[in-house]
Amino acid sequence: LSALLAMSLMWMMRVFVKYFYVSTFRVAKAERAFIYGVKQGGVSLAKSIQNQDPARFVLAGFISDIAEIEYRYLMGVKVYPNDEELVSVMRKKRSNVLLVSPLKVEAIRNNQEMVDRLIKANIKIYMTPAAQEWDGRSDLSHTQLREVNIEDLLPRDKIEIDLEAVRKQLTGKRILITGAAGSIGSEIVRQVAQFAPERMVLIDQAESPLHDVRLMMARQWSNIESYTVVSDICVRERMEELFEEHRPDYVFHAAAYKHVPMMEDNPEESVRNNVDGTRVIADLAVKYGTRKFVMVSTDKAVNPTNVMGCSKRICEIYVQSLDQAIKDGKVRGRTQFVTTRFGNVLGSNGSVIPLFKEQIKRGGPVTVTHKDIIRFFMLIPEACKLVL
Repeated sequence: LSALLAMSLMWMMRVFVKYFYVSTFRVAKAERAFIYGVKQGGVSLAKSIQNQDPARFVLAGFISDIAEIEYRYLMGVKVYPNDEELVSVMRKKRSNVLLVSPLKVEAIRNNQEMVDRLIKANIKIYMTPAAQEWDGRSDLSHTQLREVNIEDLLPRDKIEIDLEAVRKQLTGKRILITGAAGSIGSEIVRQVAQFAPERMVLIDQAESPLHDVRLMMARQWSNIESYTVVSDICVRERMEELFEEHRPDYVFHAAAYKHVPMMEDNPEESVRNNVDGTRVIADLAVKYGTRKFVMVSTDKAVNPTNVMGCSKRICEIYVQSLDQAIKDGKVRGRTQFVTTRFGNVLGSNGSVIPLFKEQIKRGGPVTVTHKDIIRFFMLIPEACKLVL
């Protein structure tokens, strides 16, 4: 009896100490947060923040669009409806943070009324990876949370493309991507990898971001034979080694210098990297039998008024001429050349949006090219779907 009593006292003491630690130290500086989404993504996120030590967030409740489970309890907290009382409920629970689960990323992007209410109430919104970036099984980590960006809240109609046609082209093929560490190039890597190519050769001269791409491939697509190559595409000897070894079926050419003011100050580098680099990759694609060469260009190549735009227009003319020469039988080869032009891509390196945000933070003014200018934006995934 005494042994049983002693064990009971020890157990009670441990429970008390743990409760005292959690309530006093672990969550002392934690913010009370609601999670939008009650399915696997929301539950996985809730488990992650509950296990974080020291705690960054304390779970205050769930928000659901499913009427059948509203006002029920999940993981010890109540599930509330997503209605006009949402802000009032969060204030009563002393919460000013909303964490968006992967399956609700598109929902909040398309619910402008909800977003407006949250922003007006100074409620902070944190995003998780979108559903297409999460496999639906892996545990979500609190480290994957990030503050909401402008592009996250931009309501967009979903772009539908014939994925089956793309799959038939890319599955089991050898793919070479230049500029693979850039904002556009890395998204092309992600989207191409989803179609299970046999091999991917990823080229960039930026070591650190290319290392991140390498880790991503090892983590998410370890079944694909991938090679990350740190190199300058203008070095023909090195590029020829890669083409001879890998014989790519498809080439996505995203490597380029694109900052207009910097290229005005460094015109020789703009021509060397953009024009010479494109010529090297295009010529080797023809020589080694690449089926299709897709070049990423820019709207600044239309009637160019700056060095960068002019260099990209020269690239366009070169690959178009090469394509026509193959069709006319003047050049032996089978490569089909395709060019895609992008405008303002939200979230890309060099986008004007970060500049606008910084100017607004400083109290203005917000500088634009002309008072009557109208800018049309697209998201990085949209731009890369256009490429595919």
